[in-house]
Amino acid sequence: MILALAGTGALTSYLFRHADPGSTLVRGCLVLLGGVALTLVGVWVNSALLLYGGSVVAGAGLGPAFSAFVRIVAPLAPAESRGALIGAIYVVTYLAFSIPAVIAGAAATVFGLRATTLAYGLVVIGLSAATTVAVSRRMARV
Repeated sequence: MILALAGTGALTSYLFRHADPGSTLVRGCLVLLGGVALTLVGVWVNSALLLYGGSVVAGAGLGPAFSAFVRIVAPLAPAESRGALIGAIYVVTYLAFSIPAVIAGAAATVFGLRATTLAYGLVVIGLSAATTVAVSRRMARV
């Protein structure tokens, strides 16, 4: 699962490295949303194929979206502060992955792995949808 998500994310980040970052961010969020939805369907119907396929699709959205975000934000900082900004982005990113994972681990002991996975996935879909709308509105104003 991790390789399906992260490996696909790394590959697609590389492939889309020259694409327009604004549209890549929006499209990446939409692909991520679809991939997580497909993964949740796989969990719901007990399909390993859909589970792994959804992870590949989610990675294909997450990787380019994250690299597009960095390409949009990094130039906004002065050159002498850019390293600190990139470091802060990665610290927040690691916390954004690890804290929910710890909470989900605790929730799984109470609610079960399947229910926790479905709830976690729905939150990810909601956040991805909100990001897509916010970035799309911002791009429309620019």
